[in-house]
Amino acid sequence: MNEVARLYQVNNKSIAVKLFVTVYLLCLFFMDSTSHGVFTGTNRFQYLSYAIVENQTIDISIVEEQYGETVEAYEVNGKRVQIINPGLGLLMSPVYALSSSMGIEDYIEGTIGNQWITPYRGLLFALIINATMAAIFVTSLWLIFRWLGLSIKLSMSIAIGVGWGSMAAYYFTAGTNVQTAVETALSTLAWLFIIGLDRGIKIKYHAFWSGFFMGIAILVNVPAVITAMCTMLYIFYVYRSKTLSFIIGLIPGIIILLIYQWIALGNPFLDVPFAYFQSKGLYSNPDDVSFIQVALEFLIGWHQGIIWYFPLLVVMFIGIRRLKTNKHLTIVCLTLMFLHWMFATWYTHLWIQTEQMLSFYPWYATPGPGGPRYLLPAVPFVAILISQIDYRYLYLRTFAVWLGVLGMCLNIPVLMYPAGGPVFRSFILMMKYGLQVPLAKIVVNYTQNEFKLFTVETTYVITWLVVLIGALLWIWGINRFRDWIFDDCECRE
Repeated sequence: MNEVARLYQVNNKSIAVKLFVTVYLLCLFFMDSTSHGVFTGTNRFQYLSYAIVENQTIDISIVEEQYGETVEAYEVNGKRVQIINPGLGLLMSPVYALSSSMGIEDYIEGTIGNQWITPYRGLLFALIINATMAAIFVTSLWLIFRWLGLSIKLSMSIAIGVGWGSMAAYYFTAGTNVQTAVETALSTLAWLFIIGLDRGIKIKYHAFWSGFFMGIAILVNVPAVITAMCTMLYIFYVYRSKTLSFIIGLIPGIIILLIYQWIALGNPFLDVPFAYFQSKGLYSNPDDVSFIQVALEFLIGWHQGIIWYFPLLVVMFIGIRRLKTNKHLTIVCLTLMFLHWMFATWYTHLWIQTEQMLSFYPWYATPGPGGPRYLLPAVPFVAILISQIDYRYLYLRTFAVWLGVLGMCLNIPVLMYPAGGPVFRSFILMMKYGLQVPLAKIVVNYTQNEFKLFTVETTYVITWLVVLIGALLWIWGINRFRDWIFDDCECRE
């Protein structure tokens, strides 16, 4: 390795570590403090961990009696089983077991009170799952962009624009809806190894580690099979000899999932969520909402359209004819975008026609049961295509910068006010009630006095000052900022 290549790799590693730590801390700073957030006593992903650690079973009946009933669980074969995949619960089980064996919860209860045990467990979950996966997601994206040939500044701007300028901004801090975000982070990490294989990055067993993390993604959320299958076909077509290594990497995660399904349902090949839908009766309700209606809502709909939750998507459509990546990578990215969009539409449509509550509750009014989180696994592949657009054209640079900032303006307020779709609602709430730090709200909620960081009036004034000053600075410095990001690209009008 020559000196230039060595310095290139050292610089990448140094920036990647700093980026990882920064994203990790920012994610903790904005952890969801709502009743469905990480710090709630009924975070559904914790229940399986509690059952395994405290009762050595996957049956959550005793846990529900102790902590309260959780949603999305049903009785099968004499057990009360959650209708979510077990990956997150299994990942957290060793952490809760270690904490229990060390007597930390007993110490907390004896010193500062029993009411602090729930936020302590939520903090553990946030430290291990939310913050770690958010950092993996953004850092992996940055390294992918670097390995695809982008400059440090352009790689960083796109990674930030994707991480905080899309629905990922909220779902990595969410409690009960973090599952798809974790799938996305692990899939992005898996594709980092694939890009490294394409670019000859010196890492041992690229395909195996890609398969390993894709297998864990499947354990967390079965729809990751879509990404895994397309990835395997890509490896088979481009690097045929690496296919077996990728498949071997998939085995651990898939084997654990099959064992869980066998214990839960008596059939290792029956997906738990699908078994739940079968128990409810597939499409038992009148088909009041069409498949096409759901598909259009996810794409351009006012409430949950990805075009609002991820405005940078528009840059890809504008610059699709000016991609400089290889055609095989382009094809697999476009295919995964389409398949995840179709899966999100199908799964949400299935849910609409099965759940009785939807006769009086509009399905598009929440980001939970349907919505942007099902589109999140497509975001890394949109980002890869965005990174490979020929930005020598001035109008593409301008669109990229403006839409990236627009995405952040729309999605960052969701971290403070996760009000659900449409995404504009959170921005309006922020302007109405002021900037709020969710982590500070947690402290206030569990503190026995009337402690407040700021009055409502103060946060209201500060918010308007920040927005107005930021808007003026942005309008004044847009061209300089754009040219600074793209200073290594030859400009064309």
